[in-house]
Amino acid sequence: MSADSQAPSPPPELASGRFSGREAFARRLRDAFAVAAQQGWREMILCDARFLDWPLHERQVVDSLQAWSRSGRTCTLLATEYDTVVRQHARFVHWRRMWGHIIEA
Repeated sequence: MSADSQAPSPPPELASGRFSGREAFARRLRDAFAVAAQQGWREMILCDARFLDWPLHERQVVDSLQAWSRSGRTCTLLATEYDTVVRQHARFVHWRRMWGHIIEA
């Protein structure tokens, strides 16, 4: 390997155990989406009443979802209402429109 080329960075370690606060929750989700993309998880199930505290509006998260998306993958979204997703997570909504064939809501 030449000095100019770099080996891909290893996926972040997924944290386990308790956490406290919204930022810790968001950080764990960011890490999980990145690991899903790097390890090629076949299925993701995202479940929340409204997805209010999820970082689905962030470019980093949508980039991870884009890297994860390919044929044979499925993502299931479970919520009591999706208005918050539409209002607060525009990047995710745009990604979902492009990849609607692998997403169930």
